[in-house]
Amino acid sequence: MSNNGDVEYDGTSYYFTYEQARTVADIQANPKVALGFTGEGGIFSDAIYVAIEGSAELIRDKATFRAHWTSDLDRWFDKGVDTPNIVLIKVKANRITYWDGEEEGEVQV
Repeated sequence: MSNNGDVEYDGTSYYFTYEQARTVADIQANPKVALGFTGEGGIFSDAIYVAIEGSAELIRDKATFRAHWTSDLDRWFDKGVDTPNIVLIKVKANRITYWDGEEEGEVQV
């Protein structure tokens, strides 16, 4: 799975994965998802933590793949957007919370 980090974040994230990934089956059963991110440092340091709640959509359209493709993805998907059985997961956030040391809050989306 890979996120395309070359765009300014507007509450929507995109991830490429393979059709047979458990994540795809989970989204088909229930599109409500949660994402978690941490900055450098890990759990026992002053890293920032971000939790995102949202809904996911599975996209299988090659034109959309091209719109979100970066060359870094070639290491996982050797035929680019023509790699068999790839899927683009689109996650639209509806709640974002963060913890940064003693500071915490919610980002409006």
